[in-house]
Amino acid sequence: MTSRLDKYEEFYKFRGHFKERVELLSKRYGIFSDLSSHYNFFIKPFGVVDRIKNSPETKTCSANFGQKPFDEIVTFDHRVGKPSRRLLVENGGTLHYARGDNGAVICFLYPATSENTRPIEDFIILGLFSKASKIHDLRLRLHFKCFVSYMICTSLDFRPTFKDRLLVFALRYVCVTVKDGEMQPRKSSESFRKIAELVVTVGASGWLLHLIT
Repeated sequence: MTSRLDKYEEFYKFRGHFKERVELLSKRYGIFSDLSSHYNFFIKPFGVVDRIKNSPETKTCSANFGQKPFDEIVTFDHRVGKPSRRLLVENGGTLHYARGDNGAVICFLYPATSENTRPIEDFIILGLFSKASKIHDLRLRLHFKCFVSYMICTSLDFRPTFKDRLLVFALRYVCVTVKDGEMQPRKSSESFRKIAELVVTVGASGWLLHLIT
């Protein structure tokens, strides 16, 4: 059994190789170069200070697209007697990993947002893992693919493919989502519950009908 301190060490190592692994994954997707040409792309940890062991920052690592201006608002400022301009910006999506005090790791997926445009959820919980070693190369690759598709589907300017839409639909169906600060039940669990209720109802009806006849 892996101890809590061993799990801490596993996440520290996972975090140390995170930037290299994400950069390799980014080269697999042609659309990624289009995204990074519109948004600055950041990977945390990104500096020596951010790698100091046992600092609060070592409990997380993330990859995210930065801000992008997309429009401006011009109003007349009566105080100075001239027009005032304010840029409207879009915030890119984020793939975020956080280690808990028990050593478990949660993977969050945050959408692209703007001042007046937000998706139906605040974020999606991609998974909860007992330790960082569970996030192997294949799983990280899947997480990154979900990240790119979610970014495309929630951004203002990019057009998602059918595969992107299908993947995001699947995420919203099988994963836990958070909306307005409240955790929402899995839609797949809700569907299963309704099917189970239907089966029980039909079965009970048949049983009663058998007794009557």
